Amino acid sequence: MIPKEGITLQYLIQAFRRRFWYVVIPFFVLAMATVGYCIKAPKVYKSSTLILVQPQEIPDEYVQATVTSDARSRLHTLKEQVMSRPRLEEIIKEYDLYAKVRAVGSMYDAVETMRKKISVEVKESRNRRDAAPASFEVIFEGEEPTTVRDVTAAIANLFVEDNLRFRENQAVIYGFDFQL
Repeated sequence: MIPKEGITLQYLIQAFRRRFWYVVIPFFVLAMATVGYCIKAPKVYKSSTLILVQPQEIPDEYVQATVTSDARSRLHTLKEQVMSRPRLEEIIKEYDLYAKVRAVGSMYDAVETMRKKISVEVKESRNRRDAAPASFEVIFEGEEPTTVRDVTAAIANLFVEDNLRFRENQAVIYGFDFQL
């Protein structure tokens, strides 16, 4: 009940003293539940690698471009190749990933689990005139920090290797023969 003289500081202090346990007990219960969740929750580590897309810097009048396809479509093609089942199976076997999933299910289940843990995010350039991506980021999540780091590096290397192979094939198709 509110006193006739209105709500004063003294009235608020007395109300708080009367209702002290109504505040403390829920706060304590929520704090303990949060600590328990933090202890029991699985640890998930995330690793990312940024890959820069370097545009041709020499004008077409001096040197003919060996790759004529759009950078976006090439990135999409590379992503499909890297995320293919044989490539992911190779990484899963090399780093012994998802042993429990493979024990219960099949390699297909492990590959699908890995695909859900991988993401590729395209980063746009703000000052370039063309619509080509400036870079893209490969992200992988897992439970073991060193394995997550190594798998992310392996996936990024697949992107780089496939891009080099693609550019080499394009150069051969258009009559540029490289002798290494």
